[in-house]
Amino acid sequence: MWITEPAGDTKEQRRTRRAELTKQAIADVVRLRLFERRFQQTTVARESGISRTHFRTAVLNAKKEISIFIFLEMSQALGFDNPGQLLRQVLDRRDQRARDEEAPQVEGVVKK
Repeated sequence: MWITEPAGDTKEQRRTRRAELTKQAIADVVRLRLFERRFQQTTVARESGISRTHFRTAVLNAKKEISIFIFLEMSQALGFDNPGQLLRQVLDRRDQRARDEEAPQVEGVVKK
């Protein structure tokens, strides 16, 4: 699914929004995988070829973009059979976050 963009946004605003949604989706998927498989952050970071600090800042806190190489290494460290599985989960989560943002907000309901 393609993310629908609010009318009136500039090309740069749309790109920035998609980038933020993608970073947040990566963080969500990685956190879930760490929890499900009981992986240690340090081990996944080391096997991905990055420091634990960078792993926490860039990946878990969604503060920085990661390179495609780190993404590929991380998919293996997280136990995916191929990087496409991680990519699919990230794209699905990003699309869900976009839909959640667009949905009308009901007072008293907290979004995940």
